[in-house]
Amino acid sequence: MKDDAFKIYVDEAGHAEMSHALMRATEENTGVKPVRIRPAFLKTLDQLVESEEPEFASLIKLLFVIISETLITGTLVKLPKDESVQRAVRDLASDHASDEGRHHAYFRQVFEYLWPRLPGALKQKMGALLPEMILAFLQPDAKALTSMLQHCRGFRLPAKIVEETLSFESTLASIRASATPTMRMLRDNHVFDDPGIVE
Repeated sequence: MKDDAFKIYVDEAGHAEMSHALMRATEENTGVKPVRIRPAFLKTLDQLVESEEPEFASLIKLLFVIISETLITGTLVKLPKDESVQRAVRDLASDHASDEGRHHAYFRQVFEYLWPRLPGALKQKMGALLPEMILAFLQPDAKALTSMLQHCRGFRLPAKIVEETLSFESTLASIRASATPTMRMLRDNHVFDDPGIVE
């Protein structure tokens, strides 16, 4: 598993390099500077780590990565087929998707190995954090979206646009659909056998 993890690390470095190259090309061709925003999911990770005893930091980070890598596949499968997205972005997502399918399988296997070996009390503690981890990646970041619109010309009321775009019903439906593979993994591994975690 460690050998495979190193291969995934190399894959992710490649994804970062391709994403950076696309960002640079976009900036050079449009003159639009990227908006530097710290992703909200990193803030959530920091809060989760700080909310628990230091000895659980590595486990929280591992579960956070497992959640991330089992959620992202659906988005990457849909994006390359979306004709409203520019070709360069679709091509990048398509390249990324083939690797992420393998990553999903790997991290699902890690979870299947890890979860049954955790003591019951630790399962309850970590299980209570799983919904926040899922939402950290799937819940739209209204603050970041507003900041991006503020940096573009032609958007007079960025906060109002974001608020109207992110209706509760459509956002909830999207989160539920995107969480399906991860929720299946949790269900298959009896995470929901504990009523406290279900709650």
